[in-house]
Amino acid sequence: MNSEDEQLRKRFPLPEPMTIVYYYLQQQILKLGKRLQVPQVALATAQAYILRFYTNVNLRKTNPFLILTTAFYLALKVGECPQHIRMVVNEARGFWPDALQGVEAPTLGECEFVLIQELNAQLVQHLPYGDLIEIKDELGLTQEETTLSWHAINDFHATTVVLAHTPRTIAAAAISVVIAVRPSSGSSNLSHLNTTSVAERQGPEQTKQEKLATWLAKSQLSLEAVADCTQALVSLYTALEKYSDSVCKQQLMTLARARGIAGV
Repeated sequence: MNSEDEQLRKRFPLPEPMTIVYYYLQQQILKLGKRLQVPQVALATAQAYILRFYTNVNLRKTNPFLILTTAFYLALKVGECPQHIRMVVNEARGFWPDALQGVEAPTLGECEFVLIQELNAQLVQHLPYGDLIEIKDELGLTQEETTLSWHAINDFHATTVVLAHTPRTIAAAAISVVIAVRPSSGSSNLSHLNTTSVAERQGPEQTKQEKLATWLAKSQLSLEAVADCTQALVSLYTALEKYSDSVCKQQLMTLARARGIAGV
């Protein structure tokens, strides 16, 4: 960390770990999406844009509310569910008037250009939801298990593992959280699923965990990668035990007011 970044860190303290900040921004995207009745896939795309953007840009050098509004607007266009730019700006300012004071449609347009540049114009996001729908039939997941796995995928988009692993790996990890990782076990390690031995035991006597292990053995996915993703989600849930929406909002609002419309 250079001296400038260290000074910014002291001037604008933020919750640790950074996934807490990403989670807060994700919740704001969901809030805006609910208001405008946006499908979840577009919201996940917006969150992925934010994660990708902040891998290249120091968050403390930006107005995060302007970035999230721009990512939201861009994701709607890419997802073929566009809203008029003025509508998005007006709704966003309704939620965060202090953070977006002075922001107009042209401001969002300029920020969109910067965002697209930082994303190298690669705007198509391959998301895990389609893989989940495919895998659920192979594993015979119940509606409840499918819904919980869908929610787990949503939560994964508050972590950077969605940038490091394939959508299918993320989908498998989400299912693993629901099926294989029980709160009472106190562990997120999937090593207890011996895919070699379990795969040899077929038939209706297989438990859901064993079906998952059999599927993983045949899937050619990296069990280590699935376990890493699972651990990242468990770490997020652990961090959220100390999560304070009000504290996060206050700290990000302080940053946003300092950056204003120039914070891109």
